[in-house]
Amino acid sequence: MLPSLFVTLLALAAAPLAVVAKGIQPPASFVRPRPSRVSHNSRDITAERMTNAKRMAQGLPPLPPRMHRRGTQTAAKARPSPSGVPGGHATTGYIMATETRTGKFVGFVGKQYELFGEYGAVASTRNALKVKITGLKKHATTGPIEIHQTNGDKLFTSFGAVAGFASDSATLAPGSSNYLYIAGASSTAPLAAAIEADNSFTEATGQEEAAESAIWFIDSVKNKISAKWVNPDGSVAKTQLAYYPDDNVFIAVGDAKAFTEEFGKAVPVTFTLVGH
Repeated sequence: MLPSLFVTLLALAAAPLAVVAKGIQPPASFVRPRPSRVSHNSRDITAERMTNAKRMAQGLPPLPPRMHRRGTQTAAKARPSPSGVPGGHATTGYIMATETRTGKFVGFVGKQYELFGEYGAVASTRNALKVKITGLKKHATTGPIEIHQTNGDKLFTSFGAVAGFASDSATLAPGSSNYLYIAGASSTAPLAAAIEADNSFTEATGQEEAAESAIWFIDSVKNKISAKWVNPDGSVAKTQLAYYPDDNVFIAVGDAKAFTEEFGKAVPVTFTLVGH
């Protein structure tokens, strides 16, 4: 019996260890204690911020510092800039996500952020983000333009993308597992290279990340919404929208296979404007 047990132990020792994918989120301790920052969309967020001095006077810990992690360009902070086509028409609605391969319903983009300031999926339009898109060409694809939301976070009304916390850089490319969060962002110029700009993920965590807002392309015939992220070097990346069920967040990737191998399954999705 002992020899048999010895053989079993040897076999277990020789067996390859299962690869456990790491997550795409920072530790929960990174969440900044600002009760207004995500779901209380009707409140004045800037009025509710407390300085560290006020927090310490109330016996609360100081806020985590805003951190720069990867040397992304910061000198030219994003400035509001017009996007869209002058004279084009406007439309409103909700963003529905379906699996790209099967067409299966995933959910609507929710109007309230998930824990770290990213957009997730909800089951109905009752809790969905309502968006307004202006400057659309009729019977054609318009872009890159901004999408603005009208019933969510009042601090970041642009529907955008933010470089992922666990990414090596803000660059999307074949063979890279880098990813973006779909989140609230400051207004950025169309085709502008990624720079660190204020966004809902940074607001929630204090972690500085590159963000872009004018990345969207709208097919006015099929009401399909796609994205093209501009890398820090100015190259336009192949950008695949996806749903990450482990955290109920929408993301974008440059290589879905590489992402899945590193972080776990991401479901490629198609965004469609509905209910307008």
